[in-house]
Amino acid sequence: MIEPVTSAVAPATGTPSTTGPELPLAARYHSADPIDWHGSTVYPMYTEQLSGSATTLTMTLLSATPPPGVVGLGMGLSMVDGYVGVDRRHLAGVDVWHDALERGITVELSAESRGALYSLTPVWRDADGAACSWSGNYGVVVERTAPGRVVLWCSLGAGPPHFADLVVEVVAAPADTTPIPAVRDIARTPEAGEAARADPGEQQRDPVADGTAHSPVPDAHTGAASSSADPDYRRALYDLGVAMFRRGEETQACELWTQAAAAGHAEAAFDLGVVRFRHGDLDAAEQWWRTAAQRHDVRAMVGLSELMTRRGAHAQAQLWHTRAVTAKTVAESLANRPG
Repeated sequence: MIEPVTSAVAPATGTPSTTGPELPLAARYHSADPIDWHGSTVYPMYTEQLSGSATTLTMTLLSATPPPGVVGLGMGLSMVDGYVGVDRRHLAGVDVWHDALERGITVELSAESRGALYSLTPVWRDADGAACSWSGNYGVVVERTAPGRVVLWCSLGAGPPHFADLVVEVVAAPADTTPIPAVRDIARTPEAGEAARADPGEQQRDPVADGTAHSPVPDAHTGAASSSADPDYRRALYDLGVAMFRRGEETQACELWTQAAAAGHAEAAFDLGVVRFRHGDLDAAEQWWRTAAQRHDVRAMVGLSELMTRRGAHAQAQLWHTRAVTAKTVAESLANRPG
């Protein structure tokens, strides 16, 4: 076991004496920006932008003192506009548990567009073995020890705030400095349940929905999507589909949305997923929402989380939930920064 790094900026690890109940830390976060908790600057997640097309990220456990009732702990790693390379697979995120952290683990992060970033937040397993995150008194205090090297002091959501629950050293190094093309900002994330309840055609019009996809996304219904299609053309197809849907002509609307989705329109793919979900065709809903999620539609990520929960695939549900929350908080933080 590696001893934890100590410095003047390390957080207090105990819980200050207070009078009366306090809101849990999770209820205090309103974006990716930090809050002040009894003199410590606490983040809901640690987030960094990739400087090039690829970065190697090494995580090493320094110490762990989990609270009672916690049977496992680790770090949840998520990507926005990129992926984690694991065993030749491209994943939106992974949970790295205690045993891997104790040995020290290095993963490669790859960007799909300029502005790609990764986030880290604590995860844990409760007494029933269920994976948990984003709840209770979870939080991260960031100690910067050297360029490219930080120590994350993490409080798990079980029990009172205690930033020595999990202490992890994180080292990031550029693996490739190739510049990445710019993309547009991230769309808003809906609240849980909104994806499945939303009416097709009633979502917000966001520039991202008409932007170029991360990469051509194969689709069993339409073949390879064309990212070079005229944005006005696919928007016209989508809008015509919305008009048909509102007239009750669902079949014709879906035909138009299928063409728009094949041309790279994310909202069309999302709406097709909503229709298929309502008809109980979960396989088709998953396929369309995966297509939309690859095109930056965060609502589709929420829909996938709901769908996976319904199927009992809780690990996948948590992964999509984490990706959606990450995108939402980062987008809000970027929107709130002065120009």
